Amino acid sequence: MQIALAQLQSTSHNLEANMDRHKAYIIKAALQGAQFLLFPELSLTNYEPKLAHIHAMEKGDERIKEFQKLSDSLDIHFAIGLPIQSEHGVQIGLGIFSPNTSTVFYAKRKLHQDEIPYFVPGHSPFQLKLQDSLVSFGICYETMFEDKVEEAALAGSSIYLASVSKSQKGIEDAYRQYGRFCPKHRISLGMVNSIGASDDFIAAGGTAWWNTNGERLYAMPNDKEGILLYNTDHQTCTPLIF
Repeated sequence: MQIALAQLQSTSHNLEANMDRHKAYIIKAALQGAQFLLFPELSLTNYEPKLAHIHAMEKGDERIKEFQKLSDSLDIHFAIGLPIQSEHGVQIGLGIFSPNTSTVFYAKRKLHQDEIPYFVPGHSPFQLKLQDSLVSFGICYETMFEDKVEEAALAGSSIYLASVSKSQKGIEDAYRQYGRFCPKHRISLGMVNSIGASDDFIAAGGTAWWNTNGERLYAMPNDKEGILLYNTDHQTCTPLIF
C-alpha cells in the first residue's frame, strides 16, 4: 500500500485557488497509485487562526461534497485540513474522505495556547482502516505529546499520521520527538507540513516518514512543493518534487 503526503503552499484569502490545488494533488496521487493522501493542517484555507471563523465550513458544505465526489470517482482516500464549524465553535479539523461512504471529520483535541482564543477542541480519536492496516491521526501541536501516539498504538494502529503547520524550529522539535516515539510504540509515522507564509511564521516543509525503528527515512526540502510516497510493505519513500 502507498500513502502519500502533500507538501504544498496554500494562499490566504483565496479558497477557490486552494481548492483547485488540492484537487490537482489528489489526481496526481491517484495516478501514482496512492491509496491515501494527507494534506497539512488547515491546508484548504492556509493556517490563519484569526481568519478561521470567516472560512469555517459546516459539515454539509457543498464544497466538501465536491471532494467527496472526487474520492468516489478516483477511488482514493484523502484527508484535507480545514476549519470546521461545530455547535460549540470553530475546530481545527481534517475532512477524511473515503470512496462511496460518508465524509468523516476529525477535530484537533489539544490546542496550542495561541489557538485557544479562536478554536474549540475536539474530543474523539479516529482510526481509518486501509487494507489490513489501522491508521490514526493527529494535528500539529497534539502530535508532540507521547500519550497521543501511545493511544494510537494501544488501539491497534500501525501508522500514525500527523498533519502540521510548523516553522523550522517546530520541525526540528518534531523530528526529535517522532524519532523517539516510533520505536517505543512500534508504530510508523508520517508527518506532512506546508511551506510558505502562514499566520506570523514561515512554514518550513520538511515533510517526512519514520519507520518503526525510529529511523527517518526521508525528509522533503524546506521550500519545494511535492508529494512524498511511502510504501508500507517495503517501508521505503519516493519523493516527487514539483
